[in-house]
Amino acid sequence: MSSATDGSILISSVATFNGYNGEEDMKAKETWKVDSTGKILILEFENTTSGNEAKGSYYYDKVN
Repeated sequence: MSSATDGSILISSVATFNGYNGEEDMKAKETWKVDSTGKILILEFENTTSGNEAKGSYYYDKVN
């Protein structure tokens, strides 16, 4: 885990599991940050396994 100069938090992890072809690693990278208004929490992610990749973002709006 580390913090970027823009205040975001960067998290990297590896999970090992038994897949169809034996032991496999899933590598995950997440960036958590708050937008400039301070009202929206953004999670950007990238998950990779052998031959597969998933990328996306989640936006969480602050409720008053």
